[in-house]
Amino acid sequence: MGEVSRASQFFNDIVSASDQIAFLHRLTTSVPPTCETEFLDFKQEPQSDDELKRIWYPALSGFSNTAGGVIIWGIQARKDSGGVDAAHKITHVANPSTFRTRLVELHRDATDPPVQGVEIQEWVDASAHCKGFVVCLVPEGGFKPYRAEIRGHEQYYIRVGDSFRVPNRALLRSLFYPQIRSALKVEASLEWVLTESGSRQDQAAFRCDLRIQNVGPATAKDAHIVFELNQRPRCIAAHNWNGEPHWETCPLPQKQPASVEHYAMRARRALHPGVLYDLVTLTVVHTDPDCY
Repeated sequence: MGEVSRASQFFNDIVSASDQIAFLHRLTTSVPPTCETEFLDFKQEPQSDDELKRIWYPALSGFSNTAGGVIIWGIQARKDSGGVDAAHKITHVANPSTFRTRLVELHRDATDPPVQGVEIQEWVDASAHCKGFVVCLVPEGGFKPYRAEIRGHEQYYIRVGDSFRVPNRALLRSLFYPQIRSALKVEASLEWVLTESGSRQDQAAFRCDLRIQNVGPATAKDAHIVFELNQRPRCIAAHNWNGEPHWETCPLPQKQPASVEHYAMRARRALHPGVLYDLVTLTVVHTDPDCY
């Protein structure tokens, strides 16, 4: 499983608390105040079903289009001195069980596509005559973007700070067509040995081991690499993959200058994210004493 999101962690903190009601009450008295964030939103119980849809649908869309979030129903938010909404007062939900059931019913048609993995919990506050709280976890969606299906006002939302916003065209385009690319990083280690014989045939042997790593989020297919050397190497040795070479020689992608040596190699298999692959070992021997 991937890293637990801040929304999931906060939701789990509430659910696993020894006293969920006390936990929720403390949000309104904390110092500093508990502010709304990109993953936390406070809501009062709406006065009508239409108002509930106008709140619930954009929240599902906005949180699922970003990094997920938690909605706590039954707490009023008010702007703090910095202009950010913060938990201010307990207002409760009149009938937590009925309200939770209605959220579940609306969830099915709230967004296109429907948001999967939504969790909804209810708690009754014994000191408030059967009133209580409803807390929802909306995970980040795997099929972005999600559109809020408010009849006549269908729209896409994202969570920005303490509010839900309609994304601009460029951001919306990136949600429809995410840019997922590989990124290849080459590492090299160089060794050399000088043999002195007192003649013009002194030799300097250079060995270069090359490795390549895919540091991007996507698998790299049909990877090529071109070497440009000032002198023909004595040996180019490709490393093995379970007895088979990682790389094989291939034609140069285009005509190269004759003043230098060029070699092209092609990966025999795809390069997966996060994996470091041995590439080749190049061995070059110089017999000109001026080279060193």
